[in-house]
Amino acid sequence: MIKKGDIVVCTDNKTYESYLTLNKLYEVIRFSRLQSGFETYDDYVTIINDDGREYSYINTRFLLINEWREKRLKEIGI
Repeated sequence: MIKKGDIVVCTDNKTYESYLTLNKLYEVIRFSRLQSGFETYDDYVTIINDDGREYSYINTRFLLINEWREKRLKEIGI
């Protein structure tokens, strides 16, 4: 589970290309569960984006750095 202070890697910047860079490291300022619809909740990661602003994005756009590293190593067969 992601928590404040963790380092995450952006793995999906679709529709946020001006604010998030693929494979870039970001420090988590806050991790929270927010209501995203009627009785629907999603987990959000708050970071300082590429525009220099604090903003919350759905957590599925990021992987913890160790998870990202393991995924990359598997992709190259290590």
